[in-house]
Amino acid sequence: MIANQGGSGYFSTKPIDFDAIHACIAETQPGQVLMAKQFKYRWDNVVGYTSPSWSGFSVAAAYTLNGYGQESIANRGSGAVGDVRAVGVVPQYRNGPLFIGLNLQELRAKSTGVDATGTPVAVSYDGKKVRAYDLGGTYDLGFAKLAAGYGIRRADVADFSADTGAIDGKESKQWLIGATVPVSAAGKVLASFVRRTTERVGGGDDARANQWAVGYEHALSKRTALYGTFSSVNNNRGARETQTLFSSVGAGYNSGDGYQRSTAVGIRHSF
Repeated sequence: MIANQGGSGYFSTKPIDFDAIHACIAETQPGQVLMAKQFKYRWDNVVGYTSPSWSGFSVAAAYTLNGYGQESIANRGSGAVGDVRAVGVVPQYRNGPLFIGLNLQELRAKSTGVDATGTPVAVSYDGKKVRAYDLGGTYDLGFAKLAAGYGIRRADVADFSADTGAIDGKESKQWLIGATVPVSAAGKVLASFVRRTTERVGGGDDARANQWAVGYEHALSKRTALYGTFSSVNNNRGARETQTLFSSVGAGYNSGDGYQRSTAVGIRHSF
């Protein structure tokens, strides 16, 4: 049982479980709202539960009355979105070389229709929902570990959640394939490809982004590793025409570019 602020492991299938590149570089994963990032976040004010493993099967669940930000009388329900009530359920199964994880979420806006000063907002998402359905898995063949994932994120009107910031989008579909190949006792090569397609609220061509990435990881010990990665994102015109549906590598946005590339090197230590 957990309370207060929860990490993503409590209520989403962690990308680190089936995305080799994300596992390599942790929080610096390239890609702003591609599949690996679209459900990698933390909810606030969480009450959650993670079960023990029953013959490889486990489940996690969480609920919050306001997943994004501090709760107080002054700001309760204010703004276009107001408070976001969220629930997530994550069944997982592990058995030898096989891992499968399912991520189910529903976000519901609860807005008073006014801002913090009492002025009516231009748009209110009160009562509107965003739902996410993600399925991912890996299978270790010994000479290579294969990974795949598929997800749908569906909004009643628009994706108002802070997870993606994709207010221009209504429904997104994304898929991922990847592989991890050991090349020595301490080294492994990583590769992945992700595609996301999003229906735009205002109409027009769907926003589409592709990302491919390759990397290398060298273990210095059981807890410490060196890594290097290269990734490239391609946004189509539909994505570049919006303010929130283009994807970028690194920490910043660059809406003017259809192609964006990033190189990352570093050291990772697990505590």
